[in-house]
Amino acid sequence: MLQKDPAYRQVQACESVCSSELLEIECRRVLWRDRLVGFLDEGNYLNLVESLEGMLAEIELVQLDPWIKRRAMEAFPVHVKTLDALHLATALAIAAHFRSQTVAVFSYDLTMNRAAKAVGLAAPWIS
Repeated sequence: MLQKDPAYRQVQACESVCSSELLEIECRRVLWRDRLVGFLDEGNYLNLVESLEGMLAEIELVQLDPWIKRRAMEAFPVHVKTLDALHLATALAIAAHFRSQTVAVFSYDLTMNRAAKAVGLAAPWIS
């Protein structure tokens, strides 16, 4: 299912994939919530958890260190929600670490993509 998603294929084409540790937290919470409210039966839930774990094994998760937390508390050129600020601050930390490489943000959220572009990150899903 996930392998057919165009976004997933685009991310797989990247040289390396990093994300905030929030990615795992958010994904696991969505799966757990969907199981609790009955959107997923036990079998589907377990299959999706297994798929998630496989995906996470391919991603370097960056811990929310003090610099990232401080940056997330600062202003951004556009309004961003709290978790998005943490994701953007993580992406900025990654960009600072890999100065010679383009850092791209992949999100289904147009506001997040606009915010990424506003701070100088690539956001390939918006013009």
